[in-house]
Amino acid sequence: MNRFVSKLVAGAAFASLCLLPALAHGATITYYDGADGSPAIGPFPTSWGFGTGANGAEALMLPQFDPALGTLLSISLTLSADATTTFTVTDLSGSPNEVTGTSSAKVTAYMPGTLPTFSTTGLVLVNPSNTINEDLNANQQITFSASASGTQTVTLPAADFAPFMGPGAVALPISGKGSSSATDQNGNITSTIMTIADAYGSITYDYNPAAVPEPGCVALIGGSLVASAATLRRKARRA
Repeated sequence: MNRFVSKLVAGAAFASLCLLPALAHGATITYYDGADGSPAIGPFPTSWGFGTGANGAEALMLPQFDPALGTLLSISLTLSADATTTFTVTDLSGSPNEVTGTSSAKVTAYMPGTLPTFSTTGLVLVNPSNTINEDLNANQQITFSASASGTQTVTLPAADFAPFMGPGAVALPISGKGSSSATDQNGNITSTIMTIADAYGSITYDYNPAAVPEPGCVALIGGSLVASAATLRRKARRA
């Protein structure tokens, strides 16, 4: 092997080494909807049922993973929900009483393109729930409220990656269902219960970045190529 060929081989080997740092380290990117300063989805009465997410009003809108960034390894989806319930309770027992109010809702996110129904399996379910007690005098009517929050994170299987890849955004339909209740010690009250819920979430993509040489490597490789070109010119002049 002559000296010039040796330099080319060495340059190629050096270029490969420059790419190794990009190949060896994974990266993570997280996007949010309804959090981090943007408005939450809702509030919705939890009787609103199911939304198709066609216009984004009843869906989490999250950026897709751009394949130009590299090779996607995993996707984690986090769904959070806040429920607030207002109770109006009247004692009918004629005796001092105590009311227990439970604020609870079921908020579910579905795969993109899914039309949610009561039999549709969701991608992730959050069930915020909280219970408080209030004293109630004989024949008294009171109004009080309770709030609850919940968060759930799931990791998607590779078979579900396709809708999340591209240069745009993906819409995850959301459904809500209230399950709040009011009970009392004496067993004789009337109650009116109204629950609203907010939904928000985030998506995290773990990936191996596309191989991009470090700036210093680019400069050194460029210098090596210039030197190789100069060697070729000298050889041509001697010939």
